Amino acid sequence: MKTKLITALSILSLASCTTAYKKPDAVNVNVGGFTHHTADRKGKKDFNEAHNNIGVEVEKDNYFMNVETMKDSFDNRNQLIAGGYKYCWNEYVCMPLGLGYFTGYKNVSFIPYSGLEFNVGRFTLRTAFMPPLAVEQGTKTGFFFVGGRFRVYEF
Repeated sequence: MKTKLITALSILSLASCTTAYKKPDAVNVNVGGFTHHTADRKGKKDFNEAHNNIGVEVEKDNYFMNVETMKDSFDNRNQLIAGGYKYCWNEYVCMPLGLGYFTGYKNVSFIPYSGLEFNVGRFTLRTAFMPPLAVEQGTKTGFFFVGGRFRVYEF
Protein backbone atom coordinates (compact mmCIF):
# COMPACT_ATOMS: atom_id res chain seq x y z
CA MET A 1 0.00 0.00 0.00
CA LYS A 2 2.75 2.45 0.96
CA THR A 3 4.64 1.76 -2.30
CA LYS A 4 1.48 2.35 -4.39
CA LEU A 5 0.84 5.65 -2.64
CA ILE A 6 4.45 6.83 -3.05
CA THR A 7 4.43 5.84 -6.74
CA ALA A 8 1.16 7.68 -7.39
CA LEU A 9 2.32 10.80 -5.55
CA SER A 10 5.62 10.76 -7.47
CA ILE A 11 3.77 10.61 -10.79
CA LEU A 12 1.50 13.47 -9.73
CA SER A 13 4.48 15.58 -8.65
CA LEU A 14 6.37 15.00 -11.92
CA ALA A 15 3.30 15.74 -14.02
CA SER A 16 2.65 19.00 -12.17
CA CYS A 17 6.09 20.28 -13.21
CA THR A 18 5.39 19.84 -16.93
CA THR A 19 1.86 21.12 -17.59
CA ALA A 20 1.64 22.81 -20.98
CA TYR A 21 -1.77 24.40 -20.36
CA LYS A 22 -3.27 25.75 -17.14
CA LYS A 23 -6.97 25.00 -16.84
CA PRO A 24 -9.29 27.70 -15.52
CA ASP A 25 -10.06 27.31 -11.83
CA ALA A 26 -13.61 26.01 -11.75
CA VAL A 27 -16.46 24.20 -10.05
CA ASN A 28 -17.93 21.38 -12.15
CA VAL A 29 -20.87 19.00 -11.95
CA ASN A 30 -20.05 15.38 -12.89
CA VAL A 31 -22.92 13.42 -14.44
CA GLY A 32 -23.63 10.02 -15.90
CA GLY A 33 -21.23 7.18 -15.90
CA PHE A 34 -20.76 3.85 -17.62
CA THR A 35 -18.08 1.23 -17.01
CA HIS A 36 -16.69 -1.86 -18.60
CA HIS A 37 -15.08 -4.24 -16.09
CA THR A 38 -11.89 -6.20 -16.79
CA ALA A 39 -13.05 -9.39 -15.02
CA ASP A 40 -16.31 -11.26 -14.53
CA ARG A 41 -18.26 -10.91 -11.30
CA LYS A 42 -18.25 -13.95 -9.05
CA GLY A 43 -21.67 -15.49 -8.63
CA LYS A 44 -24.65 -15.40 -10.95
CA LYS A 45 -25.04 -11.67 -11.59
CA ASP A 46 -23.23 -9.41 -14.01
CA PHE A 47 -21.72 -6.13 -12.84
CA ASN A 48 -23.90 -3.05 -12.94
CA GLU A 49 -22.25 -0.93 -15.63
CA ALA A 50 -24.64 2.10 -15.70
CA HIS A 51 -23.93 4.11 -12.56
CA ASN A 52 -26.01 7.32 -12.71
CA ASN A 53 -23.16 9.32 -11.13
CA ILE A 54 -23.78 12.81 -9.82
CA GLY A 55 -21.07 14.80 -8.10
CA VAL A 56 -19.09 17.99 -7.67
CA GLU A 57 -15.50 18.65 -8.71
CA VAL A 58 -13.30 21.63 -7.85
CA GLU A 59 -10.27 22.42 -10.04
CA LYS A 60 -7.52 24.80 -8.91
CA ASP A 61 -4.10 25.17 -10.60
CA ASN A 62 -4.73 21.90 -12.48
CA TYR A 63 -5.29 20.00 -9.19
CA PHE A 64 -8.73 18.54 -8.63
CA MET A 65 -10.90 17.09 -5.88
CA ASN A 66 -14.28 15.48 -6.46
CA VAL A 67 -17.03 13.76 -4.55
CA GLU A 68 -19.64 11.66 -6.33
CA THR A 69 -22.53 9.42 -5.44
CA MET A 70 -23.61 6.55 -7.67
CA LYS A 71 -25.16 3.12 -7.99
CA ASP A 72 -21.97 1.02 -7.86
CA SER A 73 -20.94 -2.11 -9.74
CA PHE A 74 -22.67 -4.29 -7.12
CA ASP A 75 -26.03 -2.42 -7.40
CA ASN A 76 -25.49 -0.55 -4.11
CA ARG A 77 -25.47 3.19 -3.41
CA ASN A 78 -21.80 4.26 -3.00
CA GLN A 79 -19.66 7.39 -2.91
CA LEU A 80 -16.33 8.13 -4.54
CA ILE A 81 -13.87 10.65 -3.17
CA ALA A 82 -11.04 11.38 -5.59
CA GLY A 83 -8.30 13.89 -6.16
CA GLY A 84 -5.13 14.45 -8.11
CA TYR A 85 -3.58 16.44 -10.91
CA LYS A 86 -4.56 17.06 -14.55
CA TYR A 87 -1.80 17.24 -17.12
CA CYS A 88 -3.22 19.34 -19.98
CA TRP A 89 -1.67 19.49 -23.43
CA ASN A 90 -4.06 22.27 -24.46
CA GLU A 91 -7.56 23.53 -23.60
CA TYR A 92 -9.15 20.48 -25.26
CA VAL A 93 -7.28 17.42 -23.91
CA CYS A 94 -6.17 16.62 -20.36
CA MET A 95 -4.97 13.50 -18.56
CA PRO A 96 -6.09 13.24 -14.93
CA LEU A 97 -3.77 11.31 -12.61
CA GLY A 98 -5.46 10.62 -9.32
CA LEU A 99 -6.33 8.50 -6.34
CA GLY A 100 -9.89 7.36 -5.67
CA TYR A 101 -11.57 5.95 -2.58
CA PHE A 102 -14.99 4.24 -2.54
CA THR A 103 -16.58 4.84 0.86
CA GLY A 104 -19.07 1.95 0.66
CA TYR A 105 -16.55 -0.86 0.21
CA LYS A 106 -14.98 -2.61 3.20
CA ASN A 107 -11.87 -3.98 1.45
CA VAL A 108 -10.77 -0.94 -0.54
CA SER A 109 -7.82 1.36 -0.13
CA PHE A 110 -6.89 4.36 -2.27
CA ILE A 111 -6.83 3.25 -5.91
CA PRO A 112 -4.69 5.07 -8.49
CA TYR A 113 -6.31 5.90 -11.80
CA SER A 114 -5.73 7.81 -14.99
CA GLY A 115 -7.71 8.68 -18.07
CA LEU A 116 -8.30 11.27 -20.74
CA GLU A 117 -10.66 14.23 -20.75
CA PHE A 118 -11.92 15.94 -23.89
CA ASN A 119 -13.16 19.50 -23.31
CA VAL A 120 -15.56 21.33 -25.64
CA GLY A 121 -16.75 24.63 -24.21
CA ARG A 122 -18.32 23.98 -20.80
CA PHE A 123 -18.75 20.22 -21.43
CA THR A 124 -16.11 17.54 -20.80
CA LEU A 125 -16.23 13.91 -21.88
CA ARG A 126 -14.23 12.17 -19.17
CA THR A 127 -12.71 8.71 -19.21
CA ALA A 128 -10.77 6.79 -16.60
CA PHE A 129 -9.14 3.44 -15.99
CA MET A 130 -8.82 1.96 -12.51
CA PRO A 131 -6.56 -1.10 -12.37
CA PRO A 132 -7.72 -4.33 -10.70
CA LEU A 133 -6.42 -3.57 -7.20
CA ALA A 134 -9.59 -3.59 -5.11
CA VAL A 135 -11.30 -6.77 -3.96
CA GLU A 136 -14.95 -6.43 -3.07
CA GLN A 137 -17.57 -9.14 -2.62
CA GLY A 138 -14.96 -11.75 -3.63
CA THR A 139 -14.24 -10.09 -6.98
CA LYS A 140 -11.03 -8.39 -8.08
CA THR A 141 -11.57 -6.23 -11.16
CA GLY A 142 -10.48 -3.04 -12.79
CA PHE A 143 -12.69 -0.95 -15.03
CA PHE A 144 -12.85 1.58 -17.82
CA PHE A 145 -15.19 4.51 -17.15
CA VAL A 146 -16.90 7.09 -19.39
CA GLY A 147 -18.97 10.01 -18.08
CA GLY A 148 -19.64 13.72 -18.51
CA ARG A 149 -18.91 16.98 -16.74
CA PHE A 150 -20.33 20.50 -16.96
CA ARG A 151 -18.42 23.57 -15.80
CA VAL A 152 -20.86 25.64 -13.76
CA TYR A 153 -18.58 28.31 -12.28
CA GLU A 154 -15.10 29.74 -12.93
CA PHE A 155 -13.13 31.72 -10.35
